[in-house]
Order: sequence, then C-alpha cells, then structure tokens
Amino acid sequence: MTKEEEIKKILLESGIKENDIMFGKVNLGKGRKYLRVGYWKPLKYDIIKKLNLYEDQYYDEDCGYKYSYGY
Repeated sequence: MTKEEEIKKILLESGIKENDIMFGKVNLGKGRKYLRVGYWKPLKYDIIKKLNLYEDQYYDEDCGYKYSYGY
C-alpha cells in the first residue's frame, strides 16, 4: 500500500469525503508531497499525529488561512 493509499484510507475512516482528499506536489510537481482536504481546511490534531503529517498554513487575504499537510 502506498503512503497516499494509507493516508486516504485513514481519512475516509475518519469521516472525510473522498472528493475532499487531494494529493499534490509543490513546485510544479517537482517538490515535496502534500495533502489538502476540501478547500484547504484544517485537520484535527489526532489525525495529523496518527498520519505523521506536518501542517503548513498561510493566510490568504480573500479566504483566510489555508492548510496543507506534508508527508
């Protein structure tokens, strides 16, 4: 099972909808891998800890804080 499949399985078991789970890479696909949920929504701390993710957030003037998670 890939890391992405493992993460997705746990997120689905936690009640997050499959359509809200998105994986990507920064720097046009050449950088670190990340996960985002919904429109950059935060995850609960227990899920972050369980999946061994690290949170990255930044403030967007139009939308407020946006959260993504590196792994």
